[in-house]
Amino acid sequence: MTDGFRDELDRLAAGAPTPDERRDQVVRAARRRSRVGMVVASAIAVTGVLVGVLAVGAVLDRRDARPIGPTPTGVVRVSESASTPPPIEARGELAYFRDGPFGGSAQLMVRNADGSDPRTIGDLAISTSRLSVAPDGSQAVFDHGLGEGSGQLEVIDLSTGVVHTIFDVGQPNGPDWSNDGSTIVFSTDSGALFTIPSGGADSGIPVRGEGDGRFLEGYEASWSPDGDSLVAIDDAGEVFVVEVDGTSPPRRLTSIGRAGWTDWGPDGIVVSTMVNDSWGLYELDPENETPPQLLLDRPGDETAPEVSPDGNFLAFIGIDGDQQDLFVLDLGSDAVDQLTDDAAQELSPAWIPSS
Repeated sequence: MTDGFRDELDRLAAGAPTPDERRDQVVRAARRRSRVGMVVASAIAVTGVLVGVLAVGAVLDRRDARPIGPTPTGVVRVSESASTPPPIEARGELAYFRDGPFGGSAQLMVRNADGSDPRTIGDLAISTSRLSVAPDGSQAVFDHGLGEGSGQLEVIDLSTGVVHTIFDVGQPNGPDWSNDGSTIVFSTDSGALFTIPSGGADSGIPVRGEGDGRFLEGYEASWSPDGDSLVAIDDAGEVFVVEVDGTSPPRRLTSIGRAGWTDWGPDGIVVSTMVNDSWGLYELDPENETPPQLLLDRPGDETAPEVSPDGNFLAFIGIDGDQQDLFVLDLGSDAVDQLTDDAAQELSPAWIPSS
């Protein structure tokens, strides 16, 4: 790693916001981080009840998708009765992290996207914010927070569960794998965006805008389908698109609230946006030619959207109080299926492309 790169990272770290400021700026991070270090005293007080709840939850973990019943007040674009789910091969598979109700051990799970056949790939005692699967479906990258401002990017083989580190400078987070498999983008806690080759590197390549020598700041970056551009979110929750080669300045996209998550699918950019104190799902036009389109706004929150490779389905994490579960929205029929319903917390869904 070059001295200049280390100097620049040290400079960014020195000016980085405090953890409290960071949580205030990006609400999404607090919702998605594993719940490591929850109050022990509270856990002890309810130990007897918790053991029973977890035992029942393990039995009730739904292996079959179930529609979300009658449409509650405030739901937009969700049919009142779910249509017959397409066959498994049409929907594919999903990977995601499953955290215990009090954190401390994140299991990497894979299941069919109709909710059936859940299986554990690895049990990882980590704090993480995002999972992204390689385009060939063989492995996934995620960020592993190590505390004290340090962390690393790790890749896990989805068939064997074997993990190896590909980047260990600073505290990288929110990785996303490019559609051609060659490159991974991520941000640091200071907000700078970097890319590295998917095979790993000792230093990152900063993402910059035209005419600006500084590192470009952004979070939750996602690749465009052609791999030429990125969509990301700044500290104010505004969404912007930038070309990776630095030939143009970043351009802001029209939004109607503070964004917290992004995913660039085949037909547009999907974001989770806070409007009236609730996170909902919206589609944005990368060219800013049409206004944002509301996709889903159920009671509770919809976060961490991930568009399927064919653009037909949208996986997301639905939050009801302190409970986080995995859902799939059929973008053709507007039907919503709930894939998990237990005491655990689901995090960061990612579609597994067919090999």
